[in-house]
Amino acid sequence: MERTWSIFPNVKFVKVEFPSDEEAGKALVGLMRRARVTCLRDGTFILPLPAVGWLKEQKVAHKIVQELNQDDVTQTLRDLLANPV
Repeated sequence: MERTWSIFPNVKFVKVEFPSDEEAGKALVGLMRRARVTCLRDGTFILPLPAVGWLKEQKVAHKIVQELNQDDVTQTLRDLLANPV
């Protein structure tokens, strides 16, 4: 079932994961030219919502793990800084 993002007015970012390093590499090369990409330690990436459209156009396999608003992104990044490896 296709999501209609307009029903999520506060969602501006998504956390995604890729099934393989090859897919992640393919996605990152294209996305870093078009949008801000945040790579997390757990192998997931935070992307602006419009980047999902580009992933679909390029037929890059991906899974949306979570929809995020600005506060969620800020909290995720703070949590990472508070708990260093």
